[in-house]
Amino acid sequence: MEGRKGSVKEIKGMAKLGDPLVNLIFSLTKSLIYNKASGSKVKGKCLSRAIEKANIRRFFPRRLDSHDMGDFLEAIVATLWLDGVFDLKELCTYLSNEIKSKFDVEKMKEEELMVITFEMFLERYNEEVLKLLT
Repeated sequence: MEGRKGSVKEIKGMAKLGDPLVNLIFSLTKSLIYNKASGSKVKGKCLSRAIEKANIRRFFPRRLDSHDMGDFLEAIVATLWLDGVFDLKELCTYLSNEIKSKFDVEKMKEEELMVITFEMFLERYNEEVLKLLT
C-alpha cells in the first residue's frame, strides 16, 4: 500500500479495517485526555461533521450521506496507517495534547470530542488525505 494514490472509490474497501482503527484512535486519545481507560464507538455522523469542519467535503462524491462519509474517512485513516503515515501512539499523544491545550475538555460532550479529534486528524494529515482524494 505504500505510496498508494487513488480515487475515493478505490479506497472505500478499506473502511472495514478503518472502523476499528478509528475507534482505537478515539478511545486512546480520550483515555490520554482524561487519564483513564476508555472505549468508544465513533459515530459516522461525527466523522461526517469532522470532514465538513476540515473543509474537505468538496473532494468527496456529492450524493454521500453521513454514514457513507464516515466510511470514506475510515478508509482514509486505514490507508494512511498502512502507508506508514502515522504511528498510533504518537498520533494519539499529539491529538490529546492539542485538544487539552485548546478546549475545555471537562465540559465537552463525547460527540463534540469525536468531531474535534478527527477534524484535527484531517488538518494534521491534510496533504496526505488530499492526495488520496484527488
